[in-house]
Amino acid sequence: MTPAQLFCLLATGMAATRMVAAVPGLDAEIGTTIAELDAMVASSDLVNHDFLQCFQKGSFPDMEAAAASFASNHFVYSRNFIHYLESVAAKIDDPEIAEPIVENMSEENGNYEQGDLDAMAAAGVEPEWFDRLPHKKLSIRFHDALGLDSANATMDSPGGRFTEYMIEMYDGATACEALAVIGFAIEETVSTLYKFVWDGLKDHTKMSARDMVFFPLHILVDDGHAALLKESFSRVYRQDPGSCKNAKQVVAEVLERRSQMFDEVRTLIETEQPAAACAVPNRRKVVTMEGAINKAKRQTSKMPDPGYTILEKMTLAARILGDEGHGNTLSGQVTCRDTIDGELSMWTGKYGILLEETTDADYLMIDEQLEVRRGEGFPNMATRFHLHVYRNRSDINCIIHTHPPATSALAMTGRRLEIEHMDVMAMYGDVQHLEDWPGVPFGDWEGELISGVLAPNHMAALLGHHGLIVGGRTIEEATYRAWFFEYAARIQLEAVSALGGGNIKHTRAKIAEQARDWRINDGPVKAHFNAWARKVLRQPKHADLPLAAKHQRQNCPVSATY
Repeated sequence: MTPAQLFCLLATGMAATRMVAAVPGLDAEIGTTIAELDAMVASSDLVNHDFLQCFQKGSFPDMEAAAASFASNHFVYSRNFIHYLESVAAKIDDPEIAEPIVENMSEENGNYEQGDLDAMAAAGVEPEWFDRLPHKKLSIRFHDALGLDSANATMDSPGGRFTEYMIEMYDGATACEALAVIGFAIEETVSTLYKFVWDGLKDHTKMSARDMVFFPLHILVDDGHAALLKESFSRVYRQDPGSCKNAKQVVAEVLERRSQMFDEVRTLIETEQPAAACAVPNRRKVVTMEGAINKAKRQTSKMPDPGYTILEKMTLAARILGDEGHGNTLSGQVTCRDTIDGELSMWTGKYGILLEETTDADYLMIDEQLEVRRGEGFPNMATRFHLHVYRNRSDINCIIHTHPPATSALAMTGRRLEIEHMDVMAMYGDVQHLEDWPGVPFGDWEGELISGVLAPNHMAALLGHHGLIVGGRTIEEATYRAWFFEYAARIQLEAVSALGGGNIKHTRAKIAEQARDWRINDGPVKAHFNAWARKVLRQPKHADLPLAAKHQRQNCPVSATY
């Protein structure tokens, strides 16, 4: 039955009472369950949460900012409340059992009895501040009064995550479980929770009584919703005891998840206001993504440096990528910026050498006219476009350009490279697409075209009918991008194939950006490069490298005496 149908039945008096005969043993079970649920709520962390205590006491240095943090998270939950009620009502066929839900929905829409208006007026709350106004509008008023824009409220937040959980929970719950949540976890706690908030707003912010009216409205207007909802819960329990068997578990989870939301809100506020934290102890230490990332950055920054020279690193980069399918032709280049006589120059491999056979001795230093200034041999003419990039991008110190199989296949489809998996997030929002192939990139025009696709601040591009180009502040960073570029192309092609040519599901932008900022950090970049380097140096096919012998001696020492 839809909420609209329930409204109609109740309004016209057509709802018939459905009598359920008392069953002594079952009634005792119901009474015990209700008592246990009441005790669970009363003893939960939620009803005396440390964040609420801090807020009530004005213990945050900037209470206006703390109120804004709370409001931004509270709003995404509260604006959906009538939808939660509708979801619960839709699960109930008996209009009498659903009646407390329908009455609650009426109040959510701003409809009050005269007694409610009198009670609010007696507390100094003017009826015109709230009467005939949906609660959602009052929530928006509170939210926006703190300088926030309700139109930009995000679900990527503690409040948003709790809201998504609640929507999913209500969708999957039985009618009995949903009534238990509304009656015990929500209605029984609302006045207690909001009293903390109202006190904090009144005593420690400059917000007007009108702007905060959402909270006293939920504290002072008590039509016995919790008791009526518990009675509805009892009726459903009598009709279908089996549907209520998980009610206590669901209520406990909702109480805990809302507590977790407040844990995160307090952490956010104290991260933004580190000067003086609230003295009330945290019920538990919350590990946020941001905090864990910062710790990981500190840890990885202290990892040992193998001490490779720049040419050794370039050689290792070539071997690493050669092993991953970037080689087998003479089209790939690994280059790094340098200077000679005060002018731009770069290191590049001499023509005729595969990536997988490159050694330190195979690198040349060339000037801007591609003339060799150090080393023997001559460069690939295609490296001219590397020089164009170096001229235009002072932040790029090394470039890798290759034609590996998956990248080359993707480059023929006309599709962009889509960064939608955790492992490749280092390139999220950073991969450009040059759809048309300009031909063999030997000239300046081709160089300007290819370098332009990276402008003004991108570090990677898929070159149509061609291959990949990536840059980096270091050779490690460029290698990291090239390795994961090919990996991303391969898993994209596999995913699209599995979908029958369909579209890939996208990640949420904010968490993808957080992942990117971690994964392209020096710590994980160098850790990956050094791990790949060790893998290369352990393999017999790379035994021709002087570093391989050194690695073998360091890791497999042989005693001179036995």
